[in-house]
Amino acid sequence: LIPMSQHGSKGKASIHPAKRAAVRVGILGTGPLIVYYLDLGWAPILFCSTIALLWSILEVSLVYSVKLCRGFKKVPFPLRLLSALVLGVQACFFLPAGDVVKDGKDDAADSKNQQAPADSPGLGLREPPSADSIRTLSVVLPCATETGFVLRTVQSVFEATPDEELKEIIVIDDASHPPVAEDIGGLEKLEPFRARLIRHEVAEGLIRSKKEGGDAAQGDIIVFLDCHVKPIEGWTKSIISNLKENPKRAVVPLISSLDPDTWTESSPYGGNKMCMTWRADFFWCDQYPGPEIPIMSGGLLALTKYWWDMTGGLDEEMHAWGGENLDQSLRTWLCGGEIHVAKGSRVAHMWRDAAKPKTRLHYSIPTEHVRRNRMRAARAWMDDWAEKLLTFPEFEDFREGGNLHVGSLEKFDQERRQLKCKGFDWYIDKFKPYYLDTGALPPVIFNLKEAKSGLCIHHEFTDGKSSGFSMMPCGRNSELQRLHASNSWAGGGGCCSGIKVWDWDACLSSGGNVVHTSSCTLFGGNSNQHFSVDEDGLLVVGRARHGRSERCLIADTATAGSKPAGHVEFAPCADGKPGQKFVKNDEQADGSFELRDGDRCLTYAHDGEKKLESVPCDGVDASARRWTHMEGQLKNRGAQLCVDAGDGVRPILYPCYAAGTNSKQQYNFLSTGLIESPRTWADNGRLFYPSKCLDSQPQEKAKLSIVSCDVAKRDGHTWEKLWSAKPMETELYERIKGRRGFLGKREYE
Repeated sequence: LIPMSQHGSKGKASIHPAKRAAVRVGILGTGPLIVYYLDLGWAPILFCSTIALLWSILEVSLVYSVKLCRGFKKVPFPLRLLSALVLGVQACFFLPAGDVVKDGKDDAADSKNQQAPADSPGLGLREPPSADSIRTLSVVLPCATETGFVLRTVQSVFEATPDEELKEIIVIDDASHPPVAEDIGGLEKLEPFRARLIRHEVAEGLIRSKKEGGDAAQGDIIVFLDCHVKPIEGWTKSIISNLKENPKRAVVPLISSLDPDTWTESSPYGGNKMCMTWRADFFWCDQYPGPEIPIMSGGLLALTKYWWDMTGGLDEEMHAWGGENLDQSLRTWLCGGEIHVAKGSRVAHMWRDAAKPKTRLHYSIPTEHVRRNRMRAARAWMDDWAEKLLTFPEFEDFREGGNLHVGSLEKFDQERRQLKCKGFDWYIDKFKPYYLDTGALPPVIFNLKEAKSGLCIHHEFTDGKSSGFSMMPCGRNSELQRLHASNSWAGGGGCCSGIKVWDWDACLSSGGNVVHTSSCTLFGGNSNQHFSVDEDGLLVVGRARHGRSERCLIADTATAGSKPAGHVEFAPCADGKPGQKFVKNDEQADGSFELRDGDRCLTYAHDGEKKLESVPCDGVDASARRWTHMEGQLKNRGAQLCVDAGDGVRPILYPCYAAGTNSKQQYNFLSTGLIESPRTWADNGRLFYPSKCLDSQPQEKAKLSIVSCDVAKRDGHTWEKLWSAKPMETELYERIKGRRGFLGKREYE
């Protein structure tokens, strides 16, 4: 504290020491406390402390030393104190939050270099171009063995684009076989269409091809199109007017369908809006209200050269294909830009069709690249929500100790600071009609149990795809039984009109008196997906009419039956279900043991198929009921064979594969006594094979039926929610909202 002597004249006493101490404690302490509460890190705390100290010195000099400011002494003490505190708070509040690393800690290495990376000369804050200066287009076509389509696409772009608007067409030949120049009959074929070629002798992938084309573009606007499209007359008008209106905008035309045989638009209808799932995948959501697009599909879009340079274009560390649309979309929204529909602009696109050989891909897309790209985009832009991806099987390899890694994210951190990008919670709030009004951030997830049958609604999968609903024994940890309210009411009535499976695009849907699954109509308008539990515990189908519900859902146990005793099958895992709890017994020094379920032992049938069965232990040869479990494989000591999933219904004994090479022979022993065949996936997670457990008392599935609510109530078909819990994505959102500080300031604003 600064010592003070007697001041004033004519015998006036000095200010009381307690008052002086209060002034200094308030001034010196408030600033640091504010920034600490806002979780801004130590650099701002030091800054605010220095500001407060200087203000304290200034106040002393003004009030007690400078004769010209003696009048300031007449200002009441509380007002002087309040002025000091306001200055300290505002100095901290207006600090650029983009200078702070995501976790609130100062990154010494990054703070040494606040300049744009050397390979991104345009990255940084500069004035946008005027509307009058945005006139010409560079069209970038990344092509990889698009035999027969390249020249037709180039010609279509040229013919549909006004001459004064087309600056150039850039064809990126990504190691095509045959090369594009050979396929089109020579480079001179491109010249009449104002096109030039960049050739890769070694494949770089779609993302790096687009990055190279965007960097090389000379027009005011960069348009990315696939190498198998036909723009429709007038397609540029809306694109140019949109970008003149806001140079920090990206726009997407309506993507319709192109017949590859006739090279004509087969249908004028299509889409241009996508939304993102929690597994960093995306789906068409053209019902999203307004002109804004949450996520671009990635193949067809336009943006100004200015905005491309400002945001760094695309992530060069992504490989091959996939995930770049997430990166570019989130980069745009979070860093000061926006994405709009280019209303009236239409581009016909050739869709891949397995039945038409000419439309098939002629290059491979390694799944590890796609998963890495998606995970990389999530780590870069989704903040703590990126942890959600690790709960999905296709991303388990990215967990600590896994064999896949996203690589360095330092460049993203630099871009976020330089562009003063917002946090992902801002994105959630921005797209409230999707995240909050459709139940994408569910307040609670639960199992739905019918009281009369004691069974729970269960989501079925067949051949890796969602295939319906049934009623099965309740499993607290079964991801196929976790549900939540979903779907907004039509007309913007908020959430929720239906019931959805957590983390899957699968909603309860009615058709006559039958219940099935279908893709969720998230933004309302589908009365077949109206389901809710009313105050009487009835599961009501559709909306109530005249104050009285008419149809209700019940478990039809008449369709369920029993199976032969000792019949071992795979069944959904359910803690506590009879027939699924196997106890290791009589463990020996060689690691072998028996697997008992009461007085019955797990063994196998001595027939050609060697199917597993459960029989009384005293009726089984000792070696046939002894097992070992090593490196995930469950091996029978007597037969010297391993348990194999076989047809996925009845497990069998089969010659052992090398450990870890075949998922059909991988089994986990869970602490609850379950023997689990772990979940697996394919097609980058779009095909899912849920976990299942050995069950010596399997039961037939019960169906769901729709009856009148009077009958349902009379017969006791009421429902209750079991094991209600708040999902991690919602917990994160509420935690972030809860720690927003002064005036609602967010971490990255």
